[in-house]
Amino acid sequence: MTLATIPKHPSGKAKTQSMTPLSESEISALNRWWDGKASVADHACVLTLLDRLHTGSAWLACACTGNDDDPPLMAVARNSMTQGLSLRRLPDRPAHRSDCRYASEMREPLQDEGEGADDTDWGGDPDDGGGDETVAAGEPLQPNFVFAVARSARAQRQEAALERVGSDRGTTIHLLARRMFWLLHEAGTNRWPQPYTTTDQVALLELAKKIELTQGLVLWDVLYCHPWDWWENKMDTGFDKCEGQGLKPQVWWLCEIEDACQKAKWVHLVGDGRQVDIDGRLAIYGGDGSPARYPMLMCALVARLPDGAVRIMQAYAHPIQAIKWWLPVDSNLERQAVRDLLSVMNWLQDDKQVLLEMLKPLFSWNATGARPDFVVSHRQDPKPCVVIETMGREDASYRERKLRTLQRLAAHTVIEDDRVKDPTGAGKKLSSAVARWALGTSVRGSPRGRRGALSCS
Repeated sequence: MTLATIPKHPSGKAKTQSMTPLSESEISALNRWWDGKASVADHACVLTLLDRLHTGSAWLACACTGNDDDPPLMAVARNSMTQGLSLRRLPDRPAHRSDCRYASEMREPLQDEGEGADDTDWGGDPDDGGGDETVAAGEPLQPNFVFAVARSARAQRQEAALERVGSDRGTTIHLLARRMFWLLHEAGTNRWPQPYTTTDQVALLELAKKIELTQGLVLWDVLYCHPWDWWENKMDTGFDKCEGQGLKPQVWWLCEIEDACQKAKWVHLVGDGRQVDIDGRLAIYGGDGSPARYPMLMCALVARLPDGAVRIMQAYAHPIQAIKWWLPVDSNLERQAVRDLLSVMNWLQDDKQVLLEMLKPLFSWNATGARPDFVVSHRQDPKPCVVIETMGREDASYRERKLRTLQRLAAHTVIEDDRVKDPTGAGKKLSSAVARWALGTSVRGSPRGRRGALSCS
């Protein structure tokens, strides 16, 4: 199918210039972007194309109907939900053929969220000991941080229906979770040692200075990472900057919470006894009955309405390792595994002069298509690495999902950390297995670790 740019002209009037076909690479990138399968390079190519259409006062013509004199035309527009750039067919021009991909709505980027996520838990089963790729897999593409703010009850219902983004594999993730995890991934809060010497809050705010939302507005202008920003009305500055760019006043708020109720829609901030009400929808990882409890990190979209009222339009909360360490975890078993991993890493550094680093993948790791629970590697040479899979349940369906994950990771050394079968001895077994791997693959010698499963016994 051929796509071409065409100068804007009134309906029924002759074109002032001929159409200019897109290159094959542009068409391929645009098709993948529309289908939700764009790579980072595709995304950059499409943004350049959309900018060219916008600044050149042109439309995009589609040749699916075969009528070059009056083809379907698409204009650069903003997605009604995310306010990200998209394409919209001109309603007074011919429609696409029914089998044309552009006859359907643009899809959200596909996320490889994994198999078997419960449809009510916003991306994962907190009992399973590990995420099993259920929260935020796929490529870590930069999401859009400019949302449309619903103005009516009907609009809010439509927004709630669109909050959940599905994949061909049947699982869903929360839109706010995707944005929160992308920020944590880019800042490096999911690594140890962390790539900064400040607090996680400061690291995120420093990162936000580099993320441009629109011309003249960066994420730092509308991102708040302290609980007192809510009570002391510090978000007003962000609202004003949005309005200065012609945007609906909205800001992002990341903060720690120590208690919450998804059904009643309220949270308690860490260190503060007052209740914060959520006017829109509150989604808690695992729901109100989840055993993977607090502390959690909440990502909230806060808006100032036309009447001046400030409201939290929607929010998502996910467990973190500890207060002031914004490392996302999917279960208390993972929290235990992190403590054991840090303990053995510190011992190896102090006693054996072996320096390791730990990664908690928040998106698909390498080319495996999987999101393992943890990856440990040598700091001097990250190529030798070991994957840790924390096993959290005994039922057959869970074990089958884990088996598929392990099959994807077959090219790597894998340690199965089974804390269900051996809750008292699992920590010591994990530490011993990591130590044996680290000493056997020390950068002082050639890697001798074997691929496949490595027993914790």
